[in-house]
Amino acid sequence: MKVQDITFKQYVALQDRTLYDYYLEFGKFAAEDVFKVGPFVDLPFGFVKDIQYHIVYSKDGLTWYLFFEEISKLKQVKLIDLADYSIFSIHKAVLYFRDQVGVINDMESNYLGHAATAEERQAGIDRFSSYGPFLQYDRLAGGDLLKFEEIKKLPYSVCFTKLKLDADNAEYQQAYNEILKNKNT
Repeated sequence: MKVQDITFKQYVALQDRTLYDYYLEFGKFAAEDVFKVGPFVDLPFGFVKDIQYHIVYSKDGLTWYLFFEEISKLKQVKLIDLADYSIFSIHKAVLYFRDQVGVINDMESNYLGHAATAEERQAGIDRFSSYGPFLQYDRLAGGDLLKFEEIKKLPYSVCFTKLKLDADNAEYQQAYNEILKNKNT
């Protein structure tokens, strides 16, 4: 059975969305950059971190409303105009966002993260996981809350590079200090 593509307005007007919800969840859709946002590494840091937060950390996930709100801000499009897009096109765009967040997660995991040591776990490093992207804003702002909004406007790639530089520098300093410690003993 082929399910007819309808606009988002038509979808929300349906009395029974069961068939569409099932099709959206289990149908075979390819991710597509419907709104021509491009790679997330080229987008504003705040936008990327907001989408990442909704997809990865938020218990509600990336809801339709949040998706529309974020696209509206990024592309300067009225929310009501977004509702004229087809439900399947919007779904493909959401899948594209998920794919791009996967790329961001992999980059951050591979280049910014490290496995916690036994000492770090014992000291309670896990307590910081509840802060989500706030930790990265804080690091980039040097603890100055007044700089957060400016950091959100910077390209993700620039912020990532700075975070990677800081991570590499911390790793170097730790290794260098270990060498000095061993040399003095």
